[in-house]
Amino acid sequence: MKLGVKKRRLESHPTSLAIAFLLLLIITINCSIPQVIGYTLVGRSICKGWTETGNPIVTNNFALTDEKVYLYFRFSWSNIQEYEQKWGSIPSIQQGLISAESMQESFEMKTFRISLTDPSQTNVGIPSPRTMHKVILDPPGCISSAFLEILDISGTTKNGRWKVSWYDGETHLFSEEFVVGEEKVDGKLAPEQTFLEKYGAGIGVIIVLAAAVAAVTLYAFRRRRKKKLTQAPAVSVPVPPPPMQSESVEGVSKPEKTMPKTEGMIYCIHCGQNLPSYAVYCRKCGKKIE
Repeated sequence: MKLGVKKRRLESHPTSLAIAFLLLLIITINCSIPQVIGYTLVGRSICKGWTETGNPIVTNNFALTDEKVYLYFRFSWSNIQEYEQKWGSIPSIQQGLISAESMQESFEMKTFRISLTDPSQTNVGIPSPRTMHKVILDPPGCISSAFLEILDISGTTKNGRWKVSWYDGETHLFSEEFVVGEEKVDGKLAPEQTFLEKYGAGIGVIIVLAAAVAAVTLYAFRRRRKKKLTQAPAVSVPVPPPPMQSESVEGVSKPEKTMPKTEGMIYCIHCGQNLPSYAVYCRKCGKKIE
């Protein structure tokens, strides 16, 4: 009995070794495969600020009287480890945060890099420390969206076209351009647009819309007026009653009414109006005196 048990244990031992070796091989392969980076750049835009609801006020043209230029960005991170590999280690004061009104960072990013070039194509870089507003951190502690200050505008800021670029190592993620003041074309200031060049298209659209509205209104008015005329009831004209005639009953004629006469005066046999004896027509009913 004891010999049989030992024999079974010796037969199962090679199988256990094979399973253990297979598990060790799987673990080694997983450790040797580099992690797949799965962050996503959801959106970005140049803006001059934000609304009360936190939406960017997008523009690509800035006057010298404007104060700052912001770059709005939004990333989607798969996990915290991915964020720290790209952005940098999360400071202790930032851990667990989900939002912040403003935030500053002075450390250098791990693989991310932000470049800012002026109109002369000189790389001037963004202000340091990095100042961000309306910061959203998702996952907690990981900056996913914010308004990043990229340029302070002053009287000495170069006029022309600026460019901001974002890199991940040597990989170019995106670029955005904006104009401060007046842009130069071939070393000369671009000619200022006339009123018609700026607003001509909009004015044309307004005129076309106004003409269309006027035409529709006139058509509706004429149609409504025509409908009223066709549906108006006929006006009845009163017909005067026929003159009174004496009635006869079975051959018996009814005696005619006579009006008493006064000396020098006569009466109209039609309406009874008192008239002078020389009257030919009644001044009341207009009929001839017979």
